[in-house]
Amino acid sequence: AAQLAAIDAATRAVLREPDARAAVCRTACSVSGGSVAFLVEPDGHGDLVVTASSGADLLGMRMPQAGPTMTARVFAEARPRVVEMIAGREDVDAQITAQLSRMCGRDVTAAIWTPVIAEGRSRAVLAVGYSHPEERLADHVTVLGILATETAVALERQNLLLRLEAEAVRDGLTGAGNRRAWDTALTEAIRQAGRSKMPLSAVILDLDRFKAFNDT
Repeated sequence: AAQLAAIDAATRAVLREPDARAAVCRTACSVSGGSVAFLVEPDGHGDLVVTASSGADLLGMRMPQAGPTMTARVFAEARPRVVEMIAGREDVDAQITAQLSRMCGRDVTAAIWTPVIAEGRSRAVLAVGYSHPEERLADHVTVLGILATETAVALERQNLLLRLEAEAVRDGLTGAGNRRAWDTALTEAIRQAGRSKMPLSAVILDLDRFKAFNDT
């Protein structure tokens, strides 16, 4: 019953909050009793990068996507992993664990890695670390797995909203800013000039026969 209540609360938080990634990490800690949680996603250039975290500021931390880390392994295999005692494990990167412990301010001694899967392949990994003895650690795998499923939906939704937001201020043919982008930029520039007491200049170009350029 407690796990069902936690899952319900987690789902609501992830889908409701504007920053889905941060909500996922906070919720992962709360439903599993973790000390730290972080979400890693591929950057498209061969690395996995931390895009959100809770319990420690890990934003931007990188690791090779094809490296020997447990995070990379879970991403590649799309299968969750539970390590109840990190010390002495050769399949857990000691350097990253030490860095994580240092940034948390306490030793991370156990962890759960859960793949975030969409359309049959890994899109991210949700990792939760523990710095205190945690009985029946494997019991949290189901809850984190359901949270990971909600994460896939939330990330897709958030990415779609970001794309729609970008398209709303860009011309579809040229990629140039449209009238809405101009209004937003001008308003912000006037605000900044007012705060800094610095002069503001605007340069407007009228391009002849621009329709022909668009058409071709």
